[in-house]
Amino acid sequence: SQLNEQHDPKSFAAALAALRGASGVVSVGSRSAASIAHHLWFGLSKIGVRSTRVMSITTETYDLLDGLDRKACVCLISFPRHLKETLALSAFLKRKGTRTVCITDSPFSPLHGEVNLYAPAESASFIGFHSAPLILVNALLHELSLTDKKRTLGALRRFESLAEAEGYFSKD
Repeated sequence: SQLNEQHDPKSFAAALAALRGASGVVSVGSRSAASIAHHLWFGLSKIGVRSTRVMSITTETYDLLDGLDRKACVCLISFPRHLKETLALSAFLKRKGTRTVCITDSPFSPLHGEVNLYAPAESASFIGFHSAPLILVNALLHELSLTDKKRTLGALRRFESLAEAEGYFSKD
């Protein structure tokens, strides 16, 4: 319900356009946001979008992002309690003029990018509750997969062929 209330169709469409038009996407999330960033990277890779994941921000992260071309897009994911490293990286990307899509908890978040998507994320205990951000990422991936069905189907076919040839999955 809160996810639906915070949904902004214009921002969602802008995020899709940024991801669709990118030469490559870097999905960044540290600590509790790392699992959401990994999920985004995995989904992008499955549908044929050239992507990289960053699960911990280090000086090597800056090296990687400094080398991106102008058509690349960085998706920064952060929820309360926001890490200083993520906010500093966001400021660095803004100074460089890198296209950013930020996924965070609310408009009151200190994380802001070129495009901002909001999904409520509770952290009332030592565990972050990130079901709404996961739903948002899945919606992005689903809609993105539909924008280029030929690329998506080709990527999924290649994956299934490789998985079959290499015996990835049990035949139970």
